Amino acid sequence: MISKPNMKCFILIFFAVLHTSVFAEEAASTTVTPSTAPAPIATPELIQEPRLPFWSIITDIPDTAVLGLRNSFTRRDAIPGWAVVIGSTALLYHYDEDILEDVQSKGRKWGWGNSVNYKAVWNVGNTTLFAAPTDTAGWLYFMGDGAIPITVSVAMIGTGYFNSNNHLYNTGIEMVDGLLTGSVFDQVIKRIAGRESPSAKTEPRGAWHPFPNLKKYSQNTSKYDAMASGHIMTATVMFTVIQEEYPQYNAVWYPLEIAWIGVLGFGMVNVGVHWASDYPLGIGMGYVFGKSAVELHHPERYKKSAHIRYFPGVDEMTGVTTFNAMTTY
Repeated sequence: MISKPNMKCFILIFFAVLHTSVFAEEAASTTVTPSTAPAPIATPELIQEPRLPFWSIITDIPDTAVLGLRNSFTRRDAIPGWAVVIGSTALLYHYDEDILEDVQSKGRKWGWGNSVNYKAVWNVGNTTLFAAPTDTAGWLYFMGDGAIPITVSVAMIGTGYFNSNNHLYNTGIEMVDGLLTGSVFDQVIKRIAGRESPSAKTEPRGAWHPFPNLKKYSQNTSKYDAMASGHIMTATVMFTVIQEEYPQYNAVWYPLEIAWIGVLGFGMVNVGVHWASDYPLGIGMGYVFGKSAVELHHPERYKKSAHIRYFPGVDEMTGVTTFNAMTTY
């Protein structure tokens, strides 16, 4: 029997496992028809695909957004994903206050504390361009910082460019595209929901202030920007793009993503930046827009396998009853 405090942490970590297994299964169920299957997807780095224009990281944002919305709201196979997001959000919201208390008590017990401490490491005049964490709690929070996927994507773009590896180059471009597209939607949702962060809460589980005044939002951001988690979203985009473009290594990517998001989620609750229920929607957006950024350039990979429908008919020439078949994709 799991004790009550451990159960709270278990709910938080279990969600990270659940999200990966559900979305990975959905991705695996997407197959292509033999006539449209590209040369070996198992080793896509061997395919010298056309290099994407660098500025497509910006110009592809509208198309990636539309594709992501279409995949989320017009496809029947999106229903299980929405069920996971809504159901897990409701479950975690019910336990939010308990999870916060339990996680923060463990943070203090383990000597991490419940605050983030950063130190400026790159200044230009009086402006700090980059600050690094100085303690464990800070590094756990930093795991969701946009600097990490941006660094990964820049490394991919640079390495792919100078080594004539267009697949690696394009993967970096797609990652930035997914990050920027997801960030637009994340910021919109934050400004619609207006949920208080744990560190700024005025009532249990945080008050909601829908459509806060933009000036108030900028002056006291933590009072309005909990839902949804942008840190979780950016980490999910990073892993999703890599998994879609290098699926032969998914035996490594999936466990790494589970561990990464689980630790990041724990760390952000510990320092009072997010509630656990802020995570499902962030994960869902990261998955959708990360995958859409890849699908935009490789639509042939995501065509569904053929479905055959049988129905009776009548031959117009002879009047004989026939049995017909229609193939759809």
